[in-house]
Amino acid sequence: MHRPWVRVLAWVVAAIPLAGAAALAAAPVLGLQHANPVGQLLAARGLIALISAAAALLFGIWFVAAGFRRRRALRSINPRSRAKNKPIPPRFPTISLTLALAAAASAGLHLGVLAYRGLDRDALATLEDLAGQPENTGETTIVALNTQWANVPPDVVASLVTAAQADVVFLPETPIIDAIHVRDLLGVAGREFQVFPERKGDSRDTSLLVANDFGEYRSGGHPVIGASRAEPVGASGGAATGPTLTAVHAYPPPTPWPLSWLYGEPREAADASRDRWVTEVRDSLATCTGQPWGIIGGDFNATRDHISGMPDCGYVDVLVQTGAGGWGTWPDEVHPLLGAPIDRILVDPAHWSPVDSWLVELPGTDHRAVVARVAAQ
Repeated sequence: MHRPWVRVLAWVVAAIPLAGAAALAAAPVLGLQHANPVGQLLAARGLIALISAAAALLFGIWFVAAGFRRRRALRSINPRSRAKNKPIPPRFPTISLTLALAAAASAGLHLGVLAYRGLDRDALATLEDLAGQPENTGETTIVALNTQWANVPPDVVASLVTAAQADVVFLPETPIIDAIHVRDLLGVAGREFQVFPERKGDSRDTSLLVANDFGEYRSGGHPVIGASRAEPVGASGGAATGPTLTAVHAYPPPTPWPLSWLYGEPREAADASRDRWVTEVRDSLATCTGQPWGIIGGDFNATRDHISGMPDCGYVDVLVQTGAGGWGTWPDEVHPLLGAPIDRILVDPAHWSPVDSWLVELPGTDHRAVVARVAAQ
């Protein structure tokens, strides 16, 4: 028989993954969605589900194999023999079974959350697929694409806009000169667009294109750092009738611990980076304030978990509403189930009804393009 302290030590070791799984599962409820590294891990629920499923399989094999080994040892014991029998190996059935069940529950929980937000396979589209989805009367199509500092060639962006029949285009990390190049290519193709902002400002190179046939717009400046706004112009000085459009690009989350510790980043710097991330995400959502007929889109650098509890004016996520909110938009090097859904398009449900949405992979960027189609009510 093994000593009691061995079992105690085994439970102490087992408590580490159990506590980690519990913290990730209940992070939004406990207010840990912005804590480092819980917030960064929570962004990849699909990856957590995959790792949890693999762990459940391994712990299950441990439970079954240890049981068979112990049974063989018990059968080999001869109570009448004076020879010393081999010691019966410990199997820790409660620990292995507990870990297996906890890992399985973790996998089911995270995968269930993603499924609830939407894992429609038809949403993973190509440019050819988009071209086969014509826009109906009264519908508006919005595109959001982080071009990773204009690494996506302008002709590719123009092809995306044309295939999607987009009316509004949000382009984080796209300098004005590149947005103008895209506009010129679209003009050659037969459709004119307006480009905002009209000059480089505090937009963190977040550009915005609006189709001329969508209405006349003027620059609304930069409501927050990393954002560009376009406001409708009323005909003949009358009241504006179009939606206010805001393209956003929030500050990214900090380097997760313990990588920040390994890189030698001071704790104060990591905390300041986290605070800036949370503040900019909240400010980006708050751009809806006073814009009852608005559309907001771009790279929020935050998932639905991170924005939980933040003021959003009741706006709805078009991807979630149309069954595609669980797919990851970054990074595109991994399967969308394993990525983080940080690019989104939000609309006022009082004026817009979500119709459909798609995710498209393009060369030159680590983000997937998000395409949303809504209908005016």
